[in-house]
Amino acid sequence: MMLFYKVHTVLANSYVKIIYLGDRMRKIEFRGKQIYNGKWVYGYLMQMYSHDRLFIGEWKNIGGEASIKDELFSSYNEVVPKTIGQFTGVKAINAVKIFEGDKVDIVSKLIMCTENGKKGIVKFIESGFYVDTGKELIPCWSDSYQLIIIGNIHNTTKL
Repeated sequence: MMLFYKVHTVLANSYVKIIYLGDRMRKIEFRGKQIYNGKWVYGYLMQMYSHDRLFIGEWKNIGGEASIKDELFSSYNEVVPKTIGQFTGVKAINAVKIFEGDKVDIVSKLIMCTENGKKGIVKFIESGFYVDTGKELIPCWSDSYQLIIIGNIHNTTKL
C-alpha cells in the first residue's frame, strides 16, 4: 500500500508538517533540470529557504513533523524554475512518462483519426493537460490516438 501525504512548508524554520491523506490519491511527480549541472531530476516539488528556490526530491514515507533536510526527503536537488514540468498521468507509446513541456507526435489508433501526423507541445491549460499544436488544443488523454515524445522545449529548439 502506498501512502501519500500533503506537505506544508514553514519557511521560517525549514520544517514541514506532514498530513496523511490516505492511499487513494495519484502520485504527483515533477521533473526539472538541476541548477548546477543541467541533468534532469524527477520527484516531488518543494520550495525551501526563499520563495524563488525550488527543489525536486525523492520522498521518504514518514509521519508526523520532520526536518526537510534530515528526515523527509532522501535526496533533493535545486532546479531551474523554468524547466519544471508536471507528469501528465499519460505515457507515450514506449511507456515513457509524458511531462509538461514535452514535444510530441500524435499517432492514430483509428483509421479515421483527424489528429494523426500533428505535432505539438504538452501544456497544462485551465484544468487539464493538452497538446498545443499552435492551431488547436488536443487532450493528452484519448483512446483514439497515442503520443510519441520527440523532445522537449528545454532541449530542442524546433517542433
